[in-house]
Amino acid sequence: MTFQRRVTVILDNVRSLYNVGAVLRACDGAGVTRVITCGITPYASQGRADQRRGPVAARADRELRKTALAAFDSVHIETCASVEEAIERVRAEGATLVAVEAKPGAPLYWESPALDADPLAFIFGHEVEGIGPATLSLADATVRIPMSGVGASLNVAIAAALVLYELARRSAYTDPA
Repeated sequence: MTFQRRVTVILDNVRSLYNVGAVLRACDGAGVTRVITCGITPYASQGRADQRRGPVAARADRELRKTALAAFDSVHIETCASVEEAIERVRAEGATLVAVEAKPGAPLYWESPALDADPLAFIFGHEVEGIGPATLSLADATVRIPMSGVGASLNVAIAAALVLYELARRSAYTDPA
């Protein structure tokens, strides 16, 4: 199943290859077919030559393929140098930008009407620092995942999976099996 709506996931400064691979799997499983990586987020070359990365490209491809499994080939990965460039790209396509961040007072992700937009882009940030204030100010909406334990946040891949599967649920997901 893929969404009838256009959905993009933006990963801003997500530093772990393994988190990126897990996000790709969550995207594939939930029906999202496009990810934009920016900042320090590692990305796959997907057959593109990238002189800037040199030998890092081979390691990134190998580790992402190992973690993402089939999603490595089914989810299209684009790259932007900065999150601002990624936001500009999705805004030019008419997307509503939703930041997923543990921001006090933000609505819970399943309550936000912003998730009904089409096209829609989610931004997920750095594993420790989250999404920076300047980037949050560029978002149309911010949603949060409730946390009742001592931890202040979830792993970025788990957070992406929760939000994307809520989106799939809202889109009248039907299991093809």
